[in-house]
Amino acid sequence: WGAELNAQAICRGKKTPQQITRTKIRINGSTTKHVGLIIRISLSSPLAKKMNTIYEYRENEDGSFTFMIDCCSNDILETILNPDIPYVWSVNHFFEDSYDWVKRKIALSKSGEQHEVLVRGMAFDFIMETKKYLSIASEFSKQGNILIQTTKLIPQSLEYKGIPKDNRTKILIQNGMYLEFFLPHENETASCTCIDKNHVERIIEALK
Repeated sequence: WGAELNAQAICRGKKTPQQITRTKIRINGSTTKHVGLIIRISLSSPLAKKMNTIYEYRENEDGSFTFMIDCCSNDILETILNPDIPYVWSVNHFFEDSYDWVKRKIALSKSGEQHEVLVRGMAFDFIMETKKYLSIASEFSKQGNILIQTTKLIPQSLEYKGIPKDNRTKILIQNGMYLEFFLPHENETASCTCIDKNHVERIIEALK
């Protein structure tokens, strides 16, 4: 059997860290099955020491700077976001229970009238002033996040998912992007891209 491993370090406040390993096993050279394993790791092990690692930044061709943070959560947004930059654009925001039918009062049309309905799969973009966002950021601590901090309001015609991935940062910068923070899920590896080298260095120093 050949095995292909993709390991991700997870830390949830437990005394003993865990390694979640996704294993692809080839049987008889053709059939492929995926098996999820949980492996306990000693706190003194090399892998445990890598948790919460902040990697040194790199400069990109567009003049921005990117760094990665292992085992990350939205709890660090107070450090990541620059309070002097006016806006935060939250992309594809969703509720923690978005996969369940939940009773909510929402507007179903431009009239703005609120209706009580059972809803699921609710996701949307919103823009908020940075200082207001930081005051409520703790509400989003248990989920993933795509945040764009901007110096001006986003044009009506610009959709995040419609931007070609290869040119995304360049186009976002042209439309006022100061910083982009992407966290797939709580306690996964996050990426942060910023046009301000001094702010990047302040973040890395604060998170050491």
